[in-house]
Amino acid sequence: MQAYYDKEPSRLQADKNGRYRYRYDIEKSERQGDETAEQTEQWGCKEVIVFAPLSANKILQAVLVSEYDTDREQKLVNDYNAAMLGLLDTDEAAQKIEAYKEFLARRATLKADVDAVCKENNIKNG
Repeated sequence: MQAYYDKEPSRLQADKNGRYRYRYDIEKSERQGDETAEQTEQWGCKEVIVFAPLSANKILQAVLVSEYDTDREQKLVNDYNAAMLGLLDTDEAAQKIEAYKEFLARRATLKADVDAVCKENNIKNG
């Protein structure tokens, strides 16, 4: 879910009843004021809700599901396998392989991000 804040949000925030907000892809931008020509800072990010007990794997899974629902991820895998088995023409196969590589690269970036936040907060991988 995309969220916006007036101040830089924390990466991990405890809410009530064992809920946590994990924020990622945090970016600062300028926002045009409504009544004046003044620009103000705004922070945009994506965020997911994760329930205690927290683990790096649990946070990563929540992030991945928010970006790639299970059906989309499975389609990327199936398309990649079809390409590797020679079931697609050359151009289509190259596109499917590239799409899967992009997914794996994005996953690696997200995992590194989650791992860093978890390390900072003494959250285990399990």
